[in-house]
Amino acid sequence: MSKPFLTVLAAVAVVSATVLAGPASGATSRAYQKVPSGVVLKNKSGYYIQCYYSGLGEICEYVYSRVPASKGGSSKLQRVKAKNGPLKRRSGYYTQCFYSALGEQCETIYMKPKR
Repeated sequence: MSKPFLTVLAAVAVVSATVLAGPASGATSRAYQKVPSGVVLKNKSGYYIQCYYSGLGEICEYVYSRVPASKGGSSKLQRVKAKNGPLKRRSGYYTQCFYSALGEQCETIYMKPKR
C-alpha cells in the first residue's frame, strides 16, 4: 500500500475512535447557553425555570448565572433566585443585575441546551 493511503487510513481511525468514545468530560456535552430574550421564564419554588416541549411533554430546566468562586478560582454556576428582582434584557439575552459599590453589576443568565 502507498504511504499517503496509510496516513489517511490512520487519521480516519483516530477520528473514528474519538467520535465513538464521546466527549472526555460531561462539561463538553452539557455546555450551557445564554438564555435568549424571547424565552419565557417561570417562577418555581423561588427559582427561575425555562420550559420547552418535546416528545416527552413539557421539560423544565433551572437557569443559572455565574458567580465568582472564592480565592480567585474559576467561576461557577448558581441557580437564579426569582426573588432577587426582575431580569433585564440586554444585547438579546437575559441578565440579572444588582448594585454594588462599583455601580450596577449585570450577569448573563444561562440554561442547559435542549436535548
